[in-house]
Amino acid sequence: SQNHIKTIRKSHLWSMISLTYLNLSHNLIDYIEPMFLSNLDILKEVDFSFNFIKNIDHEIFNVEKNILLNNNKILSFNNISIDLAENLHVNLAKNELKKFPEFLFMNSILTDIMDLSDNNITIIDSLSIKNLYEKPIRLKNLSLNRNNLRLIEYNSLLRNLIHLENFDLSQNKLVSLENDTFQTMFKLKYLNLSYNYLETINPY
Repeated sequence: SQNHIKTIRKSHLWSMISLTYLNLSHNLIDYIEPMFLSNLDILKEVDFSFNFIKNIDHEIFNVEKNILLNNNKILSFNNISIDLAENLHVNLAKNELKKFPEFLFMNSILTDIMDLSDNNITIIDSLSIKNLYEKPIRLKNLSLNRNNLRLIEYNSLLRNLIHLENFDLSQNKLVSLENDTFQTMFKLKYLNLSYNYLETINPY
């Protein structure tokens, strides 16, 4: 960390098969080569935070690792076939995401924490990916605070978060909530809706 690295290629770490922690934070990285982590089987955490990354290849997520990508410039992802591994902490806070990335949940997910706070997400749409309609998602902690969230549509992906325990929606621009928004969150222990513009909550 704390260097001036601009580009990361898989050849840079190809022989480091015993690496368990990789910290590349606080650099000038704007490009990560696809398959960069493919041979690092015992790597437990990779930290790309505080860089200038705009696009991420799906391979970054197809690993059993904590992935820290907060404080970048991420606008989009290069591939939507993502399979998050068990017990990951995925941090995408303080980027420039405008659309809720429902494709992160396409395959079976056992992620513990997903942080999407401090982005530019304005809406959580009704599900558009068919194979998500009946798929329970085992995510436990979801942060969507400090976005520009104005609307959570009926039949959104949130209805599949049946294992969610902590949900932060604070400091958004929500005016109302659909009646199914939290209906299936049977394990929910903490819900933060503070600092919105809520006028209507339909719990049933």
